Order: sequence, then structure tokens, then C-alpha cells
Amino acid sequence: MKFSKMSYIIVPVSIILFGLFVYPTLYKYDKLEQQYPVKINRITGEVQILRGDGWITTADSNIYEDKMLAYKNEIEDLINRQNDEIAAQVTEAVKEEVLDEVTEQLASVEQEITAYKEHKTDAENYFTQGDSMDKVKSAMGTPDSISNVGPYDTWYYGRSSVKFHNDVVSGWDNNDGNLMIK
Repeated sequence: MKFSKMSYIIVPVSIILFGLFVYPTLYKYDKLEQQYPVKINRITGEVQILRGDGWITTADSNIYEDKMLAYKNEIEDLINRQNDEIAAQVTEAVKEEVLDEVTEQLASVEQEITAYKEHKTDAENYFTQGDSMDKVKSAMGTPDSISNVGPYDTWYYGRSSVKFHNDVVSGWDNNDGNLMIK
């Protein structure tokens, strides 16, 4: 088998051209964390990552990371401000609602106190020992509860009580200070 001079030239040139243009290329391609295509320059070792706006160097990717971190911080600050505003609005609404409720309850209590004072100043609305059950009911109203033991009855008004023996007042305990006694 005889090689011609031309074949001695064609074979090395073909090998060189194949080495330059086909294998290995200037870049080695890989994937970063299975998400981003990466190309590495075989001569310089420079690494580039493919992002939405093209190939960027790793130094540039740090800039993107810094921008994303700053953007994240801005969003967190905005959320925190909104949370504070919402908390303030809810607190104010609850304060107004509670204040309205307390105001209504206070007005109701003031009416009851006024009615009680008017009722207490009326001399007919007092009772004393020896008075009948009707007289006590007239002065105090219907009792909260009643207990009966033989000829003894006890009427309860809150923590206060009026004791009866044979249907007349025999004594009392004015623990709440609400009994209309002489």
C-alpha cells in the first residue's frame, strides 16, 4: 500500500481540523443543579450560566443573586408594613366595638342605679322584722331563689337572704347590701 504525498498532508490536516472544529470544543457543557445549562471554557476555566437574558459569567450571577436578595427584602418589608397596618386597623375596630359595648352597658347600669335609688328612697319600699312576705316582695321584688324547711322559708336576692318564720320576717343577711331594710 502506497501513500501519496498528498495523503500525508490530508490526514494530519483532517486530524487537526477535526480536533479544532469537532472534538473537543472550546466549551464543556453541563447542568448546574439540574436547572441551568452551564458552559465551561476548557482553556481559561471561565464558567457561564444560561439565564433568561443570555449567557452570564458566574461573577454576573452573583449580581443577580444580590438583586434577588434585595428584592426579597423589599417584599418582606412591604408585607411587614401591611401586617402592621392591618393589625392597627383591626385593633382600632375592636377598640371601637368594645367601647360601644361598654358605653351601652354603663348606660344600662346607670339606669338601674337610678331606678334602685328612686326605689330605695320611697319609705313604703322598706321592710323590717315582723313584716309579711307581701311587704318584702313589694320592697324587693321576686326573689332569685327560695328554700323551704318546715315552717321556715328563706328568700335569696343575690348573696343576701331574708328569713321567714310562719310567713313573717324573722331575720336577714345583707351580704350584697341590696336589701331594703329599715
